[in-house]
Amino acid sequence: MEDFIGIGGIFATIIVGILSSKVTWEVAKKSQKIMKLLWSAEISQVREIVPEPFRLGQSWISHADENKYTIQIKVKNIGNVAIVSPIMLLKINNCSKVISRGLGNIPYGYENKWKLCEINDKEYKIALEHINPQQEFTVTLYAYGRDDPNITFSCPMENVSVLHS
Repeated sequence: MEDFIGIGGIFATIIVGILSSKVTWEVAKKSQKIMKLLWSAEISQVREIVPEPFRLGQSWISHADENKYTIQIKVKNIGNVAIVSPIMLLKINNCSKVISRGLGNIPYGYENKWKLCEINDKEYKIALEHINPQQEFTVTLYAYGRDDPNITFSCPMENVSVLHS
């Protein structure tokens, strides 16, 4: 009987140790600052439905023998803390011309705090004052090219990881 109680005590000690280490791990995991951005891109080819001579003001640019694309890039903070002053870089390859349509899905009050700036014909900088956890925005672009656009998205900030979905 004494052996049974001793063995039961050993098992109880092991189980308590495992449970306490799991609880400690969960608490430590929640207290860590996780700064992650998740981005995805949707590329749609635009079909010509308007005859070539028709122009809509100065915004319609004709590129002969090239496909036209609409690009929507969604970016979301999936971390557990706000990312302060992130600068994100966006590059569109395989295109002769990229035209910015701007940022969309901007939360109320952030209109003057989030900016999309053109670096050159194919590169853009997205500058935010901050982005809170679970906040997201959309970048819309038009592109011309013979091949499908290839998108590169990065955030060169320290401790910020970028995931592509």
